Amino acid sequence: VLGRRQDDRSGFSGDLRLTFEYPRGTQRTELDRFDVRPEACMAVGGARHKDIVLAEEGQVATVIGVRDQPPRLFCHMEGLQGAGVFPKGEKLRVVSSLDVLPP
Repeated sequence: VLGRRQDDRSGFSGDLRLTFEYPRGTQRTELDRFDVRPEACMAVGGARHKDIVLAEEGQVATVIGVRDQPPRLFCHMEGLQGAGVFPKGEKLRVVSSLDVLPP
């Protein structure tokens, strides 16, 4: 089952709770905080914190959480330094889940 497209943020309302610290940036990183609540992640990107997702183009990533305004789902894509976002409109398919620890 494919998840929600990355530009469909319907169903999410309320303030972000930025409680999970993780490196943000795909090449140069800095520690940032993310909202990892299931309701935030599912509403914004159709996947939960710690889910392993497969993008339409075949890229594998781990869901980290939500941040920014408007809210965006950040994922740590395989082979990159930290969490980033998929292009707008990219569909993600959940293939597994794991524990996420900052590197």
